[in-house]
Amino acid sequence: MPQVEIRSITGPELLDISIMLRGYAFWGTPPLPPTSEMEDELSGDTGSTNLALFEDGQPQAVVAYMPMTQHLRGQVLNVAGVWGVATHPAGRRQGYARQALHELFQAMRREEMPFTILYPFRESFYERLGYVTFPRAKKVRFPVNGLTPLLKRSYGGKVEFLSYQAGFEQWRSYLKETQTRIPGMSLVNDALAGKNVSKQNYWLAFAKVNGQVEGAMAYKLKGDHGDMVVSRFYYHTAQGLYLLLEWIARHADQASHVELKLPPNELPETWLADLDVELGSYWPGMARVLDLTRVNEAGLQVGPGRFTAHIHDSQCPWNEGIFTFEEKEGRLSVTPGEKPDCELSIQALSGLLYGTHRPNVFAMRGWGNPSPETQAAMKSLFPPQIPYLHEVF
Repeated sequence: MPQVEIRSITGPELLDISIMLRGYAFWGTPPLPPTSEMEDELSGDTGSTNLALFEDGQPQAVVAYMPMTQHLRGQVLNVAGVWGVATHPAGRRQGYARQALHELFQAMRREEMPFTILYPFRESFYERLGYVTFPRAKKVRFPVNGLTPLLKRSYGGKVEFLSYQAGFEQWRSYLKETQTRIPGMSLVNDALAGKNVSKQNYWLAFAKVNGQVEGAMAYKLKGDHGDMVVSRFYYHTAQGLYLLLEWIARHADQASHVELKLPPNELPETWLADLDVELGSYWPGMARVLDLTRVNEAGLQVGPGRFTAHIHDSQCPWNEGIFTFEEKEGRLSVTPGEKPDCELSIQALSGLLYGTHRPNVFAMRGWGNPSPETQAAMKSLFPPQIPYLHEVF
């Protein structure tokens, strides 16, 4: 039997293992990424925790998480963002990634994280670990000249146009403000956000009305008559939206098409007639409840309702048991219960909290057996939402 050990890695050992396992998994190889490139990837005060699984002293899998923030039901919470999960080809299909992630769950719990989020290499793998899938962000593309009718109107306000470096502090401030409005929106910590600002090749445009930012976007231009690629596009008023769209229209003689990344609830085909919108999507994020005790302390805003469920979570057994979920003064209360109204998997509970799954599908997914009456209580307590992760990590 091989000897298996899972432990924390730092410094030169982290660098060497990352070059081999993460470099092989995520870079185009050969060759493996140079040391300087991986050093840059791992640098910065991210606060990340890296674990590696060793078989007979040889690294076979590596996993990590970093502290992030996320908006969930009216609260911006500290959460754990899982990243850099990679396995040596010789160690695949042996459960090594799963074992390392189990250890990572415990490390995240020790840091009092209530939830964990990630982007999956395969959704079904992480669903078995308790995660649920978010709606996909939209990839939207249409001809820029479709927006030129906007140039005939005045929308008040103005657009401030800055380099990423000159506008970073203002951009970061607006993202934090936007986070409080968009369910599921996550942000990395300030240290990581500020890392390599000088190397970020983006323009920033801020829609301002009476000196206040009402919308902002980050974009690149791909040369003469190439695409205008808008990697982030946010607004919180109609004026902010149309000021940004008017700014895009001003590039009609320079860019043939605009491509935007949008939250999944956006309906760009309704912005203006004859836009000829092409719709695609990006790889989805996922999330799960990590520690139900911490959820009770989070102060989540919920609707009226009450139910008791027997929660099943084989990956994080500290979450298992009978719990009562109810609204008290507009906030979620989670307390030990006695007689359950239904059985629920951790996937079902995560889907309720994030608003991604309605309870009438739980029996179909093998996630539980709530009665119609209990389903009604769940929907009232946890109204559906459309979360959007924002950060890519």
